[in-house]
Amino acid sequence: MASRKSNKRKSKNTIRRKKGLKFNRRSLLRLGITMMLAIPAYVAFSAYSGKQEQLHDLSIIGQGSPVLVQIHDPQCGQCRTLLSSVNAVLDEFPGVEFRIANYRSDKGYKFSLEHNVSYTTLLYFNDKGRKKDVAFGLQQEQEVRSFLKSMHSG
Repeated sequence: MASRKSNKRKSKNTIRRKKGLKFNRRSLLRLGITMMLAIPAYVAFSAYSGKQEQLHDLSIIGQGSPVLVQIHDPQCGQCRTLLSSVNAVLDEFPGVEFRIANYRSDKGYKFSLEHNVSYTTLLYFNDKGRKKDVAFGLQQEQEVRSFLKSMHSG
């Protein structure tokens, strides 16, 4: 009799599917929790990925807004420091678009060759796509701010 009771209890807590797969309440609860965590993570990653694609889209140059482009090598410490300096002051210049030319990608490398520059470089393009000036090397926040002021006002 004891075995019948355990079989009945097992049948109440287990959902049978085709091909012998079994799901009990605990595994369904785990699956639900996993999905609740995975979906927001996927959405956040998708948003981040879309922003990264936008940051690397250089086709905006000459489309009506001034553009600041950083030639950037992700493995270069000075490039990461320059990126931080740019991000710190960029909000002060709402009309200026910012883009990154990744030196390690084919497009970014080609872009740097076209403009005869290497990484850790900032290029400023006016609204018509004409290159106005270039800042070579590591720039601190104040230097980036002065560079953008001189370009944006002139």
